[in-house]
Amino acid sequence: MIYRTGDWASAKVADEIMMINIEQCLYLGMNAVGARIWELIEQPAEIEVVCAALRTEFDVAPDVCRAEVDAFVKKMAAYGAIAVG
Repeated sequence: MIYRTGDWASAKVADEIMMINIEQCLYLGMNAVGARIWELIEQPAEIEVVCAALRTEFDVAPDVCRAEVDAFVKKMAAYGAIAVG
């Protein structure tokens, strides 16, 4: 399961999401794909479910999608915005 963590405020701007964590003094921006992942994990979700949803919305091969989602999750986990468990 992947899920949101930390105290992040987010706002959608066009097809992107801007996020801020006041405690950590961090500001992050996500492109359309990252924004969609963020939306898909509003409630905890299995990574396979997230990948399946992305593959229906974006033209991406399953192995590429999984690798990109894994990289996104790893990066966002380093900022304390996403956890896997």
